[in-house]
Amino acid sequence: MSTSGVATVSGHLEKISGGSRLPSTWTLAFLQSPVSVASKGVVRADLYYNWRSANRGSNPADLVDDMLHVLQAIYCGLYVTEEPKQSQYAHLLLSPAMQVRIYDHVEPVGKWLESLL
Repeated sequence: MSTSGVATVSGHLEKISGGSRLPSTWTLAFLQSPVSVASKGVVRADLYYNWRSANRGSNPADLVDDMLHVLQAIYCGLYVTEEPKQSQYAHLLLSPAMQVRIYDHVEPVGKWLESLL
């Protein structure tokens, strides 16, 4: 809800809308609504991407795509993947209520998925 957070979401909304700039009051109202969970996740993804770049010197080429996969599950209660590297940041992008599970190929995938229920 900070000025920089609102600016980040405004920038993403501007890209999505083809360059139309929304008033910051609209963005703020959007962030205060229940549908803003995804917007907050996008802001957290931006912050993580920038932090990782600053602290590690670069980002893997597939990081944006992987973060998109995580964010696409933002309204779910469970995120499952076989990508162990996603456990480094999935919990940072998603709400604290979201469970993140990494499939380790030890047991058949069907049995493993059933064990999560």
